[in-house]
Amino acid sequence: MNVILIFSIVTLTIVAVAVVYCVRKSKQQSEREKAFLSSSQDVFLEIFDSLSLGLSLKDPSNGGKYLVVNKDFAEIYGLRKEDFINKTISEIKSKDAEWIQRRDKEALETGQILVSEFHKTLGKNVNSYRTTLKSFLAKDGHPYLLDEWKNISNEKAIQNECAEYRTKLELTLNTGGMNLWEYDVLRHRMFFTGHDREIFGESVSRDSFLNLVLQDDRKGILDMFESVITEREENANALFRISYDNNDYRWFSIHAGVLKRDLQTGLVQRLVGIYKDVTEEQSLRQQLDSLKNS
Repeated sequence: MNVILIFSIVTLTIVAVAVVYCVRKSKQQSEREKAFLSSSQDVFLEIFDSLSLGLSLKDPSNGGKYLVVNKDFAEIYGLRKEDFINKTISEIKSKDAEWIQRRDKEALETGQILVSEFHKTLGKNVNSYRTTLKSFLAKDGHPYLLDEWKNISNEKAIQNECAEYRTKLELTLNTGGMNLWEYDVLRHRMFFTGHDREIFGESVSRDSFLNLVLQDDRKGILDMFESVITEREENANALFRISYDNNDYRWFSIHAGVLKRDLQTGLVQRLVGIYKDVTEEQSLRQQLDSLKNS
């Protein structure tokens, strides 16, 4: 994700620098050179417009006026590209002016790439955007601001839908006394949900989890991990006991399934499953076994 972001910013910066260069040089060169630079500028502007992102380039040394914006950026505000040129965000009477000016100032002062989420209302539509702002110095020493807006409304909708589905799933499982757990194999961390997470911890290392398990039962847990991580099984189960300070223990059953594998190596990267306190079931089973053997 970070690599893609950096590559995107570098590419857009090169385009932006080229646009700035063409604009400034066209004021200084002969007619023949002006024609060449003008055509080059048109090419760069076509690139700006062809990217499925809202893009703008501003000149802070000139009050933060827009040098160029692409079609997608203008449409975010329900305006034309021409409406932005040589105007500040305040001059186009945007309600976002104060936030944008504050963000521009921070980018210039810190020199950092600023990434944030922003909600924009246009008519009856409310869209979510991930904004990426970068300041850079051109060869003439002037600072410029390159602003990228990506519409993430569909992405947010999917996230909300997944969160709602997960909530419903957890409620359904809790009704049956079951809870969700996940295992991030690469980070060696386990995550537990439900009321029993107080026993294990909401986020614990694999070793911390194993230390809670009675020593006689740890092999069963390790065998479960081994079968799905290295032996390419898709599902596995284990039964184990968790010890308490008073030398008492509770029984738990755990089911593991493969959620994510590396496509090239086939190695498991993430497990997901359910776990359940089965102390009462085990106690009844032991009583039945005792009756059978008496």
